[in-house]
Formats: sequence, structure tokens, C-alpha cells
Amino acid sequence: MRWSRRAFLGAGITTLSAGRLLATAGRRDYLLRPEPVVAHVGGVEQNFLGFNRAWPGPELRARQGDGLHIRVENGLQDGVSVHWHGLRLPNRMDGVNVLTQDVIPPSGALDYRFKVLDAGTFWCHWRSIHPAQQDSMPTSCSKV
Repeated sequence: MRWSRRAFLGAGITTLSAGRLLATAGRRDYLLRPEPVVAHVGGVEQNFLGFNRAWPGPELRARQGDGLHIRVENGLQDGVSVHWHGLRLPNRMDGVNVLTQDVIPPSGALDYRFKVLDAGTFWCHWRSIHPAQQDSMPTSCSKV
């Protein structure tokens, strides 16, 4: 069989398009654990509340169209939630305690599940029921 340039390009574009559709239909799983951490900032050792024993927290990566499953296990002595900035997600997962969701109790866990609708760089942070803890708020980047 002899290929024409038009048939070759058409087959290539179809193959690339199918590969892109498969690549964007993924699911990303992460674990976030809010807990006390010690970090060195400007050469000074400081106490923070971070994620996964780090401050700032881990980078969460996903592609536009991916499903995100983020399990949050509360390692604090107070109730906590995770609040997302810039991500379009179900209101019940926005992490504003009392207003959009209940806090995760100490030693409790919650699964945040949503689809990444937009591309960009977004961030999240924990929210506590204890106002004094908000002053040492860590951040964790979510890059899409």
C-alpha cells in the first residue's frame, strides 16, 4: 500500500489526538497530613504547622481533566480542613469550616475528590477551628 502525504498526516494527527485524550483522563492520588513541623527560615529554627512533616507542604501535580483524590489525615489536636484557592471544585469540599464543610476531627480523615477543570498554578492551606493557629499557616502548591 502506498501512503499519500495527506493520508500519512491524517493518520498521525488521529494517533496524537487519541494519545492526548488517554493522557488527560487520569487520576492522581495524594495524602496530606497537617501536623506540627520545625523549619529553618532565614537561618532561624521556627515552629510551624505544615503538611507531611514539611513546610511548605508537598507539590501536588495534575493535568487538566484529571480526577484528584486527596486524603487528608488530621495529625493535629484540633479540627482542621483544607481550603483551596483558585480551583473550581464542589462547594462541600472548599474547606471553610462550618460554612462549606465540617472540620476533620483529631486523628480523623477526609477524602477530597474532584476533577481538575482548569490549568494553572493553585494553592491550598489548612484551616483550623483554633484561630491562634491560623497565624502560622503553611501553604502547599497544587500545580495543574
